[in-house]
Amino acid sequence: MARKPVLFSSLVKPIRSRWQRIALFFGITACTLFMMTDHGEIDYAKEMRTGLTEVVLPVSTVITQPIKSISNLVNDVRKLSQAREEAKRLEIEVRKLRQALIMNQALILQNQKLKEQNNFVDFPDTKIISGRVVTHSGGPFVKSMLTNVGRENGARIGQAVVSEFGLVGIMVEVGRRFSRVLQITDINSQIPVVTEHTRDPAIMIGENTKLLKLKFIPSDSLIAVGDRIVTSGHGGLLPPDLPIGNVTKIDGTNVFVSSLVDWDRLDYIRILDYRFADDLSPYLNKSLN
Repeated sequence: MARKPVLFSSLVKPIRSRWQRIALFFGITACTLFMMTDHGEIDYAKEMRTGLTEVVLPVSTVITQPIKSISNLVNDVRKLSQAREEAKRLEIEVRKLRQALIMNQALILQNQKLKEQNNFVDFPDTKIISGRVVTHSGGPFVKSMLTNVGRENGARIGQAVVSEFGLVGIMVEVGRRFSRVLQITDINSQIPVVTEHTRDPAIMIGENTKLLKLKFIPSDSLIAVGDRIVTSGHGGLLPPDLPIGNVTKIDGTNVFVSSLVDWDRLDYIRILDYRFADDLSPYLNKSLN
């Protein structure tokens, strides 16, 4: 009669108490060490080691396999945690690079605007003060702007304010660190001007719009659409030949001029400290509180 094989589960099933499990563990450990030990020429030791290997190997596999699985799981969790930390670090780096790119583009634009202003025609005996527009007045009846240039920077009332394209306005109020500029488009602005080629004199006034108007033009003037209008320098406050705009419309005695300034994109300005106005400075003593 064939002998039924002894299942491993039938062997370990009766082992239920804690001390029995501990004894089994140490027994397996001793057998394992015995199998790993070389006993030289003793044949019975070799046979015993072979027999123990056949019995202990399945038990050892059952015990060590979960340990390996747990170890692999721990390694996988550690790698996943490291991957998440790396992803967060890369996300922060990308955010920093994006912010740096935006800042770099802003600096490039600012540098371009400053270069355009530097290409503006300089005038002898004139000190240049660069500044930035802080805010524009939003009212329909007042066209002025606030700049970040004040007395500490050399700003004074009556100085001409220009952009890279042409005349913007005149300083009318000056504080320690800020100043207000009356734009040439304001209805209270009156600038002595001439036509660039024929030198016909006139007074340019603001209309509270982007169009300017010429008054007191000589009756024999040959002014025409397209003529360039510049400052005359009369009165000593403004340097002569500052570009202002071009004649765009003539309606009888009404002559309209389109300003060269891009008012919607006016961010940077230059203040012309015209030395001829020094003699008039005592009479221009108004300042911001």
